[in-house]
Amino acid sequence: MTVPALHSVGTQQHLSVLVAEPDPAVAADLAEAMSVLGAEVTTCANGAEALLRTGLTHPDVVLISTDLPGVPVAVAVQAIREQRVAAVIAGMSATDDSVLMNALLAAGVSAIVARPYRMPELTPLLAGIRPNATPGEGLLRTGSLSVDLRSYEATIGGQKVQLTVRELELLAYLIRNTESVVTSGQIMTAVWGRSHSTTNTLVVHIRRLRMKLGDDLRNPRIIRTVRGLGYRLVAPDDTPAGSTSASSPSTRDTTSSRIRRISSIGLPAGSSIAQSR
Repeated sequence: MTVPALHSVGTQQHLSVLVAEPDPAVAADLAEAMSVLGAEVTTCANGAEALLRTGLTHPDVVLISTDLPGVPVAVAVQAIREQRVAAVIAGMSATDDSVLMNALLAAGVSAIVARPYRMPELTPLLAGIRPNATPGEGLLRTGSLSVDLRSYEATIGGQKVQLTVRELELLAYLIRNTESVVTSGQIMTAVWGRSHSTTNTLVVHIRRLRMKLGDDLRNPRIIRTVRGLGYRLVAPDDTPAGSTSASSPSTRDTTSSRIRRISSIGLPAGSSIAQSR
C-alpha cells in the first residue's frame, strides 16, 4: 500500500519512507501521519518484503520494527544499509534488550526509537533527513576529491578509493562543509545519530579515511583536527591517493586568515539523524 504525499516539507522533492511494520493498524496510522508531513509512504509487513521493496523502490528512509517477522531485524538493517538508504530507524519495544540494541547499532541503524511510536519523536528525525541523491547533488567535489552519491564511489586525484558505506557518508558530509569547522557532535548527528554514537567511533573512522586518502596521520593536510572543536576538510590538490606528496609543504593551508565558523547541518535540536543510508 502506498499513501501519496499531501505536500512537501521545505523542498520540491518528497521524502520517501518505507514503513516495515507487522501490525496493519499501526502501519496505517504511521502512513497517514507521515503523508501529512509530505512523505511518500509505502508499507510492508515482513522482513523479506522489506528487503524486496528497498531494492525496488530505493526509499530515503526505512522505519523498521524489531518485531518484524521473516528476517532477523539486525540482518535486515545491514542489508538495507547496503542499498544506500539515507537512514534506517528501528522501533524497539519495552521488552527488547540491550543485546538487540547493540546488534542494531553494529548493523548500521541510524536511530532507535521506542514503540509504540510517537510522531513528536519521529517528526524531527524525518525533517532532518536529506535524501542521498537530491537533484544537482549527486556528485560532490572539492579540489581533487570527489564523491558520487549515485554510484557510491569516491576518487582522489582521479584514482578510486575503496570506502565502506559509512566512510563514504562521512566523507560526503565533510565535503559539503569544505573549509568549515564542524564539531564532532554535528558529524555524529549527521552520520550516525547523536544518541547512539561515541567520539571514539568518529576518531576511528576519521583515521581510516585519512589512511585511504593518503593523508599524513601525524600531520594531516586534508582532514584536519581543530582541537577542542572538531574537524575541517581542506580541498586537496591533484596528487593521487597514496602519494607522499599529499602531505608535503606544498599542500599547506593558505587560508589561515579566513574566518572559521562552526557550520550548521540544518537539523532540529535533539534530532538523532541527518543523509547516510
